[in-house]
Amino acid sequence: IEIFIRLNIGKIPLTDAELIKALLLQSDRYDRSELKFVEKKLFEIATEWDSIEYTLQDNDFWYFLNNNNNTRPTHIEFILDLIADSIYREKKYFERKPLKHSTFLILSKYLEDLLDIDHLQRIDAVEKIWKKVAEYFEYFRNWYMNRKLFHYIGYLITVRGNQLIDILIAKSKILSKKEFIIELERQIGESIHISKKRKDSNGVEYSVTLQDLNYENEDQKSHDRAEIRQILLLHNVHSSLKSDKEQARFPFGFYKETITSQRWSLEHIHAQNSAYLIRKDGQSDWLRDHIRSLKNHDNLDFELLIVEMEEMQSLDEIDKIAFESLVDKVYYAMDKLSDMKQDSIHSISNLCLMDSYTNSQLNNSVFDVKREKIKIRESQGHYIPVCTRNVFMKAYSHFPVSNAYWAANDRNGYIESIRKVYDYYTNGLN
Repeated sequence: IEIFIRLNIGKIPLTDAELIKALLLQSDRYDRSELKFVEKKLFEIATEWDSIEYTLQDNDFWYFLNNNNNTRPTHIEFILDLIADSIYREKKYFERKPLKHSTFLILSKYLEDLLDIDHLQRIDAVEKIWKKVAEYFEYFRNWYMNRKLFHYIGYLITVRGNQLIDILIAKSKILSKKEFIIELERQIGESIHISKKRKDSNGVEYSVTLQDLNYENEDQKSHDRAEIRQILLLHNVHSSLKSDKEQARFPFGFYKETITSQRWSLEHIHAQNSAYLIRKDGQSDWLRDHIRSLKNHDNLDFELLIVEMEEMQSLDEIDKIAFESLVDKVYYAMDKLSDMKQDSIHSISNLCLMDSYTNSQLNNSVFDVKREKIKIRESQGHYIPVCTRNVFMKAYSHFPVSNAYWAANDRNGYIESIRKVYDYYTNGLN
């Protein structure tokens, strides 16, 4: 022990998974007479261990079950942690859970119990622990392979965390497949159900509905952004599930990696009138893009605006107040064209999910300019959620009047699609 400590001072410490693997697979604890039989069993466990580890290293499989980017060298530790937590809740081996190597210490104590209290043979005790690992993995693999379970459970873990896993396994053991699906849909419904109440301008309380959800409420002190994000996420997950395109799957990996590296934000589809959001070094680009946009409209009402923008674009120095005034005019013209009222600008019918970097690249542009920039981002390999793409391709609109702006019929088609998904899951709560 002294030699081992001296040799390993300053070295990378062993992980819980490595310690548990050594604990389970050590062969010097058996009589020579049973060693041949035991070594065969231990070899099978070691082979299954490597197979499970290999599968958990796959990004799609990992992010289906986890919300964090696991930087640990061994991903099987995730299953071992779940087992150790379950045992600890039952056995309470320590007054306080150890800060270091808690998973190893709990499973080590549990192995001792199986040997000393349950009087199992060592290989039987080892197999009993391993069967727990294999059982968890078998559930994960079956969930992953089934498209409906993949989307339902993947969504629930995304919004509630993987502490939900033990509850789902317990439910699946006592419910039929059909009942389990219904239970998952009920939990999804609970996760998005709107139970807020608000007061109107006259102080009268009312129940908030899907249509009432806002990026920013009238009092400018409250908002519904968390609820909107969750509903829009489910809209995307459900759309992937219902897609017939090569058995499409919602990419939880792309979604969660974006949360880790940046974050997801709510993008106003029809831009809010906020000239001050456009940075000085982006003014020239904004003018160039919007001159092209307004020219594509082939609308005589825009001719004076185009002339004014071209004149400003030719200046060596753009005056801040003059630029903001011009932006206001462009937004006013687009608001009028798309029949966008100020009380609708923050509505869920005018919001979609966008990663924060892409959001910043849009520079508060009008609809068709945003669409072109999103197309470029996607062609460069960046992930754009399917429903966001559908919005800018007018997929929810019946015979759209124009592809250049986000009109009332476009907003109605979009909110109707969201409402169908919302109703599908929340109606089951009744």
